[in-house]
This record gives sequence, structure tokens and C-alpha cells, in this order.
Amino acid sequence: MQVQTLNTKSEFLAHFLQTEFNKYKSAADFVAFKLASEKTRDYSVRNGKTEELLEFNDCGILIEIMLNGHIGYGATCELTPEGIKRSFNSALEMTKKASTLGVHKFDKSVRPSVRGTYSTQRKIKLDYLSLKSIFDFLKTTSQALKVNDKIITAISDAMLVECSQHYLTSEGTEINQEFD
Repeated sequence: MQVQTLNTKSEFLAHFLQTEFNKYKSAADFVAFKLASEKTRDYSVRNGKTEELLEFNDCGILIEIMLNGHIGYGATCELTPEGIKRSFNSALEMTKKASTLGVHKFDKSVRPSVRGTYSTQRKIKLDYLSLKSIFDFLKTTSQALKVNDKIITAISDAMLVECSQHYLTSEGTEINQEFD
């Protein structure tokens, strides 16, 4: 048995998404999984003094199903086979029920097959900016805002967001996007 090494969190999540998607891609007329992963860092300086550094990591899967001409959705941040199964089954059941009440029937032409990648064009990737350089910039900016004594508080804030999206459909679409 060959062991596959996944070098990054992004590679691991893409592999996990593909594995889970393969279990469900034939369970409806159309199935799509969209994995979104976000890392947000928020830096704050007040009156030239460091206030805080907050970091958030969010990740989840959006599931889209077309059944009997109707479209339904599910989503989960529980990235386990059980969490995805629950979300998929919920979306499937909701779509089945809604299909009896619809005013319009869709077909797969509304979700054509495409392939593509996108990555933000940048000179410096956000991960390469040092904490010191970010806070030094914010301190300088905060102090520059306090131009006279009538200004009580001067705050500089920077929020850096890195977002990765991976989209798969039963029609063969595969889109990868990296934003930062």
C-alpha cells in the first residue's frame, strides 16, 4: 500500500473534499461541494501602543443539490464524514419536499462544466509580512493621526484575510481560488 503525503492543510482539505464528494456525486441530478477556508488576522494599535492581535480560522462546506428540477442547499462547518452526511441528507430531503411545490424547474444547463484556478496577484504574500513590520506600520500611522490635543484617541487597524475555495460538481467542474 502506498502512503500519500499531503504537505499542506490546503492539500489535505482538497483531498478530503474529493473523497467525500465522490460518495455523493451521483445521489441527485446535480451535486456540488464548495469548500471555503478562511484565515483572518486582526491587528490593532491605539495611540501608538499595541492593543491586540486576534486570529480566526473558519472552514466549511456548502452543498448544492438539484433534484427533480429543484435546487437545495446544505452547509456544515463540521468537517467529518458524519457532518457532511448530515448536511447532504438534510439538503436532499429539503429539495425533495420543495420539488412538489415548485414554480420553475431547472435543468443542468444552469450549472455548466468549467475548470479554472485563480490566485490573487500580489508582490508579497500575507504570510511573509512579519508581525513586527505590521505593528510598526500601525504604530506610525496611529501616531500620525494624533495631530493635536483635541484628538483623544487615534486607532490604526489592519485586518488580513486569506481565503481558499475549492469547488467540485457532478458535471465535472473544478475551480480552485486563493485570495489574500
